[in-house]
Amino acid sequence: MSSTGQHQPTCERPISDRAVADLPVRAGRADLLEEIIALGGAQAPLTPATLQPQRPRWAAPLAAAAAVAVLAGAVAWWSAGPGDPSSDPGPASTRAQEEGQGGLVLLDEAGWEVSHVGRADPGGSIAYEAAGGRSLEISWYPAATYASYVEDRRRIVDPPAAGEPIEVLGLGAQLWSYSGDDHTVIREVEGGRWLEVRAAGMGEADYRELLGRLRLVSEAVFERALPDDYVTTEERTARIEEMLDGIAAAVGPDLPVSPSGRPTIDSQENSPYGLAVDVAGSITCQWLDELDEALQEGDPRRVERASAVLATARDWPLLRGEVNRQGAYPEVVFQYARTAARGEVPPRYSGGLGCSQRP
Repeated sequence: MSSTGQHQPTCERPISDRAVADLPVRAGRADLLEEIIALGGAQAPLTPATLQPQRPRWAAPLAAAAAVAVLAGAVAWWSAGPGDPSSDPGPASTRAQEEGQGGLVLLDEAGWEVSHVGRADPGGSIAYEAAGGRSLEISWYPAATYASYVEDRRRIVDPPAAGEPIEVLGLGAQLWSYSGDDHTVIREVEGGRWLEVRAAGMGEADYRELLGRLRLVSEAVFERALPDDYVTTEERTARIEEMLDGIAAAVGPDLPVSPSGRPTIDSQENSPYGLAVDVAGSITCQWLDELDEALQEGDPRRVERASAVLATARDWPLLRGEVNRQGAYPEVVFQYARTAARGEVPPRYSGGLGCSQRP
């Protein structure tokens, strides 16, 4: 909030203990990953910071609620280049309606680079970084969650209060400040979604100026702005098949890729890391489910087959190289695979890998 606002931010303590206790917990892969516990031989439980690719670390306790829709993992936002067709004049909300899209946003500002994109329909997020330790994250959520998130953000100040009314992309919004260089805004629902834009490392004036550099665009415009290593909708099926081929080669000709043979994986991810997590997670979950069922039914042949497949996880190409350097999800798979290779079912694997939400 500005210095002239009625309610001042509590910089030393951005949120009360009661507010922390009342934070809403919603389903999402980020939450599920937090449930991962240490298995045999591990010295300490894995944390979300080690599981996900590098992205801005927010100092305030509300970061967990802001990061629910991830990986994790809906449609993302990106920086548009010069000559982008979405630069036509006219109100942003009118352009969005004319282009038939559901509120995708580009940050049109030089010097900002994307550090993370997560998709989890109907939510998602994109994080940007710039020189000087500046960070910005845009997250979008389904309309049904709007009221609970606004109530969360009201508790940023003490006593709880509405944010300062402003306009973002032609629609009403509320702005709160955790501190002098950490701000967030929640925009009203449009097209079945609402968005939050949070930034750190800058004063409120610079933050407001940055909000003015956001633009609503169509998905086609968004995908044209993806960097070369990101995956467009047209490329996704072929990339998934390539990843499955790599798993098949590691598993060998005598065993299937999944218990049912060649699986169909319907991921929405654009990032190489997110897509690898979806594919590897789906295959790992299927084989762990198969192992669990086989053990319960006392079928040694199925137990041996599931254990043998999972023992090859470290050789799956999609979990090696750059993907393994970006985040620790591969290590989670390897950890579970080691336990499964011994013919044992890892405890709490379904929550740790997000099996119930796998594509």
